[in-house]
Amino acid sequence: MTGGTEGRRIGPWRREVRAGAELLGACTLAIAQPAFGTLSRNVGTLIVRDTTLPALIGLALLIALVPPTLAWAAEVLIGLVVPRARRFAHALLLGAAGGLFALQLLKTLTGLGPTPLVVIAAVAALAVAVLAARTVAFGTLLRFATIALPVFLVQFLLLSPANRAVTGAEVSASGARIGNPARVLMVVLDELPLASILDGSGGVDADLYPNLAALARTSTWYRNTTTVAPDTEKAVPAVVTGRYPAVDLLPIAADHPDSLFRLLGGRYRMNVHEPVERLCPDTICTTRTTSSSGLRGFLSLAREAWSLYTTAAAPERFQTTYEELADIPPARPAAEDFVASLEPSAPGEPVLDYVHILLPHQPWRYLATFQEAVPRGDRLFARSNLIEWKSEGTGAVARSKHLTQVRATDAFLGRVRDRLEAMGEWDDTLVVVTADHGITFAAGEAGRTASRATAPDILWTPLFVKRPGQRAGVVDDRRMETIDVLPTIASALDTEIPWSVDGVPPTGAPRSSVPPRLYQWDGQLQPDDAETAPEGEYLSYDEDRFAEVIGARAAPAGPTEYRTYRVGPYASLVGEPAAPFVRDLPGGPSELYLRTGSPAFAAVDPTAPRIPVLWQRGYVQQLGDTRVIAFGINGIVAGFGFADPQPGSTNDLGYYFAALAPTPLRPGANTITAYAVRGDPSAPVLDPVRIGN
Repeated sequence: MTGGTEGRRIGPWRREVRAGAELLGACTLAIAQPAFGTLSRNVGTLIVRDTTLPALIGLALLIALVPPTLAWAAEVLIGLVVPRARRFAHALLLGAAGGLFALQLLKTLTGLGPTPLVVIAAVAALAVAVLAARTVAFGTLLRFATIALPVFLVQFLLLSPANRAVTGAEVSASGARIGNPARVLMVVLDELPLASILDGSGGVDADLYPNLAALARTSTWYRNTTTVAPDTEKAVPAVVTGRYPAVDLLPIAADHPDSLFRLLGGRYRMNVHEPVERLCPDTICTTRTTSSSGLRGFLSLAREAWSLYTTAAAPERFQTTYEELADIPPARPAAEDFVASLEPSAPGEPVLDYVHILLPHQPWRYLATFQEAVPRGDRLFARSNLIEWKSEGTGAVARSKHLTQVRATDAFLGRVRDRLEAMGEWDDTLVVVTADHGITFAAGEAGRTASRATAPDILWTPLFVKRPGQRAGVVDDRRMETIDVLPTIASALDTEIPWSVDGVPPTGAPRSSVPPRLYQWDGQLQPDDAETAPEGEYLSYDEDRFAEVIGARAAPAGPTEYRTYRVGPYASLVGEPAAPFVRDLPGGPSELYLRTGSPAFAAVDPTAPRIPVLWQRGYVQQLGDTRVIAFGINGIVAGFGFADPQPGSTNDLGYYFAALAPTPLRPGANTITAYAVRGDPSAPVLDPVRIGN
């Protein structure tokens, strides 16, 4: 419908076709093509959901056809109510699409902020609406734009990374001779720095992590192991292929056909659990299920696609915050599924039990007992700021949650060992426990982008290898990289890898003293001033940083149940009665607000699967000089919040995050108190702060 056409309720059919075609052309440019591009750049959401090609085709058609159909239906409805308004409704709908197209184009091509983007988009929307209402040629141009839709569909479904992410790879088993076909248990943890498990003297902190310590006592611990990439999609393939990362490869079997799974496929029964990658080929891992199957799975995929598009189309430029990624599956069900999947091996059919478990990876929601501390439906608390830690306090609280979740990780490893021991197969199993990369919590630094300051946290990761029959622990500090894991497994199984790898097994003389290298390229989540290398090249870091790493300590001394909550300058207060330190000095914050509200403490079940009162956040009125806030539960200091001033605040408003230990909780009613912490750490003072409702 174009200028000069009189308003009618509906019809004739030629006019409806023209109107629909104009809306389809506008939505193709403003919604479909940008959405296809966003999905192609974020194929992780397709991999996580085991998306099939039919599901991807359905999603593409949904994106292409539903928005213009809804717009046409809205236009018709308006015409049925107010016939003469339909012409203007049509023009306004086209104008809205034009403004959306202009906003996304300018956001991509310029560095403009949200306000100028919105202003220019509004002007563009008005101009398009006027052209649509007054110019016949403009409607014709939009109808011709529909020709682009099949092109965009073909490109997205057949030629984009999305196609590679959903189509299986025809990879055959290697047929390699295996001289020692022992059962293999391989656990790839995620986002675990070596420093997070150490006791300050180079050993595993047995108090916090008894199962890791037990593993260290009966395995070879390669303490000087570094990752080759700080992100999962590059780091995990390097572990299972033995090869350095390469440009533009996805974490799928089609891009990494030569892997541990191909090496053992055909001879081993595969028990493989991959949450965010698909490195085991469908021809070898034949029992994989698809989470995108069925209506519920498809709707979940559609919701995630919509979330990705709206984020990309918003005037704000994306910044990772404390938000939880929607496409990261919860770790506890995955841990339970893996433990339940461990079954006795049959004679002549060894088993590969492989799991990449998203532990202790954020979202940080689990206590040491695997109970959840995140309020249901709250998308905050649990996500780190991967771009940059804005303050020392924010990083300290995140590290406290991280260490607590490392304890849950240790409990998971204990359950795996218990299961295999109950089957009588632990001693004869080749056990490999490692992590893909680390994370840092240093203020002013990026969580997962290594710099000279943060390289020790991100590069060095645990690697334990227990060979069949091994009962004595060995510490081996030779230089190792995560690409050496596959050759190490092949050596223990007495087999040759029938393709070239970059890694080497830890046999014979240690590798030459080459500085650790990291595949970190421009375009990863990082501050603008981060050190990067061109794609396909590497940064290198001085090897002498290992001595710095090995002297780290996971958490301060104290009672076990409080240690991971002892962070910051007043760490020793946690677990102590608050009363001896309380003073009521003037000038402190006037009021503090809890995310859950203090009434949530009136009925607490400390044994429940979820205890949502423990991870707190909220506002502080009249912040003043206060930066550290202590929280008491039933008179015991349970943890800290670290407050940062809100930019532009006119009433000295602050915002805090806090992690509280569950130990002081008791069934039923509990008392929560808050204090501003002042004074020298050797003589701290607690000033009561009122908790608002």
